[in-house]
Amino acid sequence: MKKYKESDVATTKNAGSNTPAPGFDTVQSVPKRTPEEMRSSVNESISQAVTIYADSLIQIGAGPFVSRFSLGTQNPNDGKISSAVNIVMPTNAVLDLCTQILALYGTTATADSFDGSFDPFIERLRKLAKSIEPN
Repeated sequence: MKKYKESDVATTKNAGSNTPAPGFDTVQSVPKRTPEEMRSSVNESISQAVTIYADSLIQIGAGPFVSRFSLGTQNPNDGKISSAVNIVMPTNAVLDLCTQILALYGTTATADSFDGSFDPFIERLRKLAKSIEPN
């Protein structure tokens, strides 16, 4: 782990002083990190993340502060879908996710890049792209 000098630490302040916030014994200190250190940290976190496969979205709920997605998998023997995971996210993060998904899949270039064996999927992408691309 990298050692930080005092000058490398950003100190949170309570009303412009070094006084701890009410209910806290100390002032919280966060090491300053370069963009490269931040990217490295994010990439390391992603590589250690649990991967979950899901066939479908079972349920979705949206609130002003948090939203919930229930994802499931389909049993190939009987076709029944069972819950695999529930994901709860801040609603503003869900809106960012939607924007990123539409930016990724909602273009004709993306649809054109898929193999011909995905024709129904590609047709859905083309319809999506037409509905969101400016005229």
